[in-house]
Amino acid sequence: MKGGFHTTPNVLAVETLQFLAEHEHAGEVMAIFAPGYDSLASVLRRAFDQAAKGKGAERHAQGAPFEAQPMQTISDLVGIGFVLGQAMKKAQEAQRLPHDAAVRELLGAINYIAGAVIFMEKNHHG
Repeated sequence: MKGGFHTTPNVLAVETLQFLAEHEHAGEVMAIFAPGYDSLASVLRRAFDQAAKGKGAERHAQGAPFEAQPMQTISDLVGIGFVLGQAMKKAQEAQRLPHDAAVRELLGAINYIAGAVIFMEKNHHG
């Protein structure tokens, strides 16, 4: 296993089916797999896990879905610059941290950028 992912499609398929069978919102889950994109899938999965199960869930979620968490409600008040600024701050901080802490900061930046995409799509009227 590398970065939390098995690189064999058959193993990934079995794990995906097991995951789907164990989770309430199974119809909403999509496996991330494309030949040659294992490293990207690993980073995106770790960013997701950080938001859904790790620091993000512990500090920010308060039981709310991702699109209703403070990053979105604050952006509703002050605009997209908030979440983009948070992503920039995390990227800047990552440059001075030890490796593992820097990776965690960059995964957080990915989640803030995802929040920016959600904000943009929610507010797009055209």
